[in-house]
Amino acid sequence: MGNPELARDSGETAWVEYLQQLLASKLEAEAAAGAVRLSPVDGLFGPLTEGSVRYFQQREGLPDTGIVDDATWQALEDTSAATATTASPIDLRIPVQLALHWDDTTIERMLQDFDTFDLATHPGARLTLGSGAGPLAGNGSVQLFNREIPLWRNWFLTETTRLTLDWSRDHGFELGLDNEAEFGVRPLRNVDIFIHGDLDLKWQPQEARGTVDWGGSLNLRWRFDMP
Repeated sequence: MGNPELARDSGETAWVEYLQQLLASKLEAEAAAGAVRLSPVDGLFGPLTEGSVRYFQQREGLPDTGIVDDATWQALEDTSAATATTASPIDLRIPVQLALHWDDTTIERMLQDFDTFDLATHPGARLTLGSGAGPLAGNGSVQLFNREIPLWRNWFLTETTRLTLDWSRDHGFELGLDNEAEFGVRPLRNVDIFIHGDLDLKWQPQEARGTVDWGGSLNLRWRFDMP
């Protein structure tokens, strides 16, 4: 008997968990680059899992139905595909484009904005990076890593790291790493109780100085999928 066909809201919890583990393995590089967002291994076939399945199907040249059929199972369980992918050359070039937008302004106001321009606070600034660099997570911020790691029973650990780039006339460039972590337990199906921690590192090369900020909090979160 083969693997069952899975789709959105499938009730085969054990099989959905197996599917989510395979997706996490097959799409590890893309998820780290921010090209796709993976669901936690929770046995729930929601929109994140469906989106991951569609992304994988597109990558493998399969119809992107979001339904895990025999062809999708075969591609997911094919160990040779991962070997071929890791052997491919990596292009480290990252094209960057900065776009500025004003809804209602004048030439004089635009020139004033240029005199005091700050990438992080300009309301119309958008820093776009090419594929493979990760999605924009705010002005001048790129997500490098985002993964939930299942621990024993219902416990979990989530880690997120973002690379930030800011520029202002007063301080020049500012580089940074914004790190977040969540450690907690899932006592009910869609309820999380967790400790959230932040560690933000900033460095201004022009002034040769940096800062370290950290903090933490206890949180309760209710998760649900919109239809």
